[in-house]
Amino acid sequence: MSAIGLPYRARLQAQLEVAHVKGRTYSHLLGLVLASEFIVGTAAGRVIPYAAIPMFTGWLDLPLRLLALWLILDRNWRVGRLRIGMWDGLLLGFPIIVGISYIFTNSDPSIASDFESYRGFVGDMVRFYTVYLLIREGYNRAGFRGDVVVKYVLAALAASAFVSILQTFNVGPIRELTDTVYGPVSAFMSLNEPYRARGLSSHWNGFACNMVMAIIIVLAPLNWRRLKVYEIGLALLFTIGLLVSTSRGGYATLGMVAFSAGCYYLYTRRRRTGAVILGILFSFVAVFAVLAVALDIPRFRDLFQPPKVQSNDLDSWKYRLEVGERLIDVGLKRPLTGTGPSAFLYDAPNLLYKSESSVEGIRDMTYPLIFAQFGLFGLFFMAGIILFFVRYGKRARAVHPYAAMAFLTGIAFAVQSSVEFVLLSKAMILVCIVAGMVVSKVAANSPELKQRAVGALPIFPRRA
Repeated sequence: MSAIGLPYRARLQAQLEVAHVKGRTYSHLLGLVLASEFIVGTAAGRVIPYAAIPMFTGWLDLPLRLLALWLILDRNWRVGRLRIGMWDGLLLGFPIIVGISYIFTNSDPSIASDFESYRGFVGDMVRFYTVYLLIREGYNRAGFRGDVVVKYVLAALAASAFVSILQTFNVGPIRELTDTVYGPVSAFMSLNEPYRARGLSSHWNGFACNMVMAIIIVLAPLNWRRLKVYEIGLALLFTIGLLVSTSRGGYATLGMVAFSAGCYYLYTRRRRTGAVILGILFSFVAVFAVLAVALDIPRFRDLFQPPKVQSNDLDSWKYRLEVGERLIDVGLKRPLTGTGPSAFLYDAPNLLYKSESSVEGIRDMTYPLIFAQFGLFGLFFMAGIILFFVRYGKRARAVHPYAAMAFLTGIAFAVQSSVEFVLLSKAMILVCIVAGMVVSKVAANSPELKQRAVGALPIFPRRA
């Protein structure tokens, strides 16, 4: 019997079942696409055939836009509408402002305008917004499961963390293999810091950013239920991955995130959870410091006894502050719009171009670099991102299941950006996933939140 001959209620039920199948299929496809960025994205991004096409600048661009096309063509069983919010305004408005300012920057002969850098910047921003939009639109479809998407991404990051452990112990040809597939780090870094692990990322600092975000995401269910055994295991794996990266910025970010998490749960009247988190944090810091100093582990020695280096050494904080001061001086020449994104000015100016607006050397500090490239508009953009997330620290917003995850993402973004350039890194994909989840309405009876914590450890219970 055809569907046309069925009663109305039966036809409606059949259509709803098909919509649920589509939603679940979309969840798996989106999860696979996003996870691929952390497995093969760094390698494929060097050889993708469509990188020369306008507005296609990365590995994710084509599969993400194919998924977006599918959602545009299939408009059935949408349960909500997309509304322009704060995150939409930030990620759409900022590239438009930069584009308008680029016109005036290009007319200044003292600045080497670089259209390829501007094209890459716009491509990155469009990619990040597309990730956010696909997550948000997914929640408007019947059958979509955000936790399925997250599990795929966490599996990819877990594989990267496992590889970092293998790199730490130099298991087989793992380092040579990752250098071949994902590209080697600079010769200076490899010679002076051969012990650093970077997993499947192009650099250990970027890897550390991913690990911090992975810890925040995998512990998100703590806001509404007990943690499962595998979630605690993944959190430990990500923490070990962060430790073996020996990224000082990553250590500082994780410490601040853990402290903020304890304070958040105390503030939202879940005192037992907050006290346990703070207790674990202080105990871990004390044990780590004692072991690292007592055992004199070489990879952690510089953390407590910084070497006496000259100001031009790449490991010197003084050197990085000097570069930050030069970047601020460049920004003060065009305080409103900056110079715009330019590889000529910031990537290798001593080889490609030299002017009063060029700054050579290591530029890990995001805020001075943002000010130099995008002026006050860039700083307002960064402040807007941080404000968007930390506002979920209010008690009134704590009822959202992903409020704690969003608040801690804002803390991580603010702290990590003080030492690393996070804005255009892979970590922004994770940030946009969190943004898409936190602005979406997740029903209290959703399977995403109603999973039974079978085998869960009896810790971190939420007070009723």
